[in-house]
Amino acid sequence: MKLSRLLKMNLSLKMTLMSLAIICVFCLAMTWLYQKDRNSRFENRRLRVQHQTETAAGVIEHFVRAEKSGQFSRDMAQAQAMAAIKLLRYGSSGYFWINDTSPKMIMHPIKPALDGKDLSASKDPNGKHLFVEFAKVAQKSGGGFVDYYWPKPGYEKPVSKISYVKLIPAWGWIVGSGLYVDDVEAELSSILRTNITLVTIVLFITGLLVFFVNRSITGPLSRVREALYTLSQGNTNISVDCGKPVNCSSKKVAVKRIARVTARKTRVG
Repeated sequence: MKLSRLLKMNLSLKMTLMSLAIICVFCLAMTWLYQKDRNSRFENRRLRVQHQTETAAGVIEHFVRAEKSGQFSRDMAQAQAMAAIKLLRYGSSGYFWINDTSPKMIMHPIKPALDGKDLSASKDPNGKHLFVEFAKVAQKSGGGFVDYYWPKPGYEKPVSKISYVKLIPAWGWIVGSGLYVDDVEAELSSILRTNITLVTIVLFITGLLVFFVNRSITGPLSRVREALYTLSQGNTNISVDCGKPVNCSSKKVAVKRIARVTARKTRVG
C-alpha cells in the first residue's frame, strides 16, 4: 500500500488498521513466547534423560574395563553390569534397559518377560519399530534420541515418551532410558488454552475501544462537515450538535463566524 493512499484514508479506518497492527504484534509475541517455553520444556526433559543414560553407560563401562583388566570374565562382568543397571532408578519412575544391536532384549527391569526376546518386530501404535530405531541411532552416532509411544502404568493407551540410547561398543550392548512427556504436553495444552482466552479478551476489549473512540471522534467531525456543506449551499441558518462527550464550542464559534462572513459578502454582492 502506497503512503499517499494511506494518508488519504479516513480517520476511522486509520485507527482500525493501527489497532489491528497492535493486535497482530501482540499475537506474534504470545506465539513466540509459547513456542520458546515449549522448546525449553522439551529440551530440559531430553537433557535429563540423556544425562541419566550416560551415567548408566558409565556404570557398564566400569565393568567393561574390569573385564579387560582380567578382574572378571566377560560373563561375570556382564552379569554384574546387568545387576547394577537393573537396580538403578531416578525420579519417580525412571529406569534403564539393555538391548543388543540385533535387537534382542538383554535386560528390562519392569518387563522381565521381554528378556532374551527378539524385538525387531516390536512397534508402537504409530507403527515405529522402536527397538530397531534404538539400534540404528546407537550404531550410527554412538547415541541419540528416539521419540515413540509406550504403555504407562495407570493409562489405558500408550503415551508419548522420549528416550536416549547409548552404545557400549565392546559388548555390542545398547543401554537406554526414557521419560514420558504426556505431563509436559498437558501443561502446554493448558498454557495454550490460557493464551487463546487472553488473546480473545484483548481482541474484544480492543474492538470496543476502537468502536467508542471512533464514534466519539468521527461523530462530531461528521456533523461539522455536514454543517459546512449546508453553509456552502447558502443556508446560514445552521447549528452544530457535537454531543456531550466532546466540547465543540470552538467549532460552533468557527462555523458561526463563517456564516456571518458569508452573509456580509452576500449583501455586498
